[in-house]
Amino acid sequence: MKAVTGTFLGTGAILSLGIGFKPDFVRVFNITSATLESIEWNKGMAGVTAIAEGIKRSGDAAVADSKLVATAGVSEFSGGNKAGAAQTTYLVAGGTTYEFEAAAAGDVIPDGFTLAADADVNANAEVCYFEAGCYDN
Repeated sequence: MKAVTGTFLGTGAILSLGIGFKPDFVRVFNITSATLESIEWNKGMAGVTAIAEGIKRSGDAAVADSKLVATAGVSEFSGGNKAGAAQTTYLVAGGTTYEFEAAAAGDVIPDGFTLAADADVNANAEVCYFEAGCYDN
């Protein structure tokens, strides 16, 4: 099994995180938020329209869980895209900080996952923790 954990800075916009493999499961937590919003996704959800990109949970008991349809949550990212000059993504995994920013324009982003634009989990300038894994070796 492959697994990776880390943190990134939310952007409020669509964000692709290259982790070196396509995950079978992903959990993302907004750890800056007072109510600890999170998204849980696994590969099997992709075939179920109502939850194709996961389930969003709020730590606020007054807020119901949400089903995330296509383009609203987590999806596989096949990599190969080049980081654009305006793209800034911060990823910390295994004690190493990876940055895709203007200075790294043209760098190829490896396989991983995409997190949709979201004002709760992927909120601009808020720290998010993630764990992702793959059952294949």
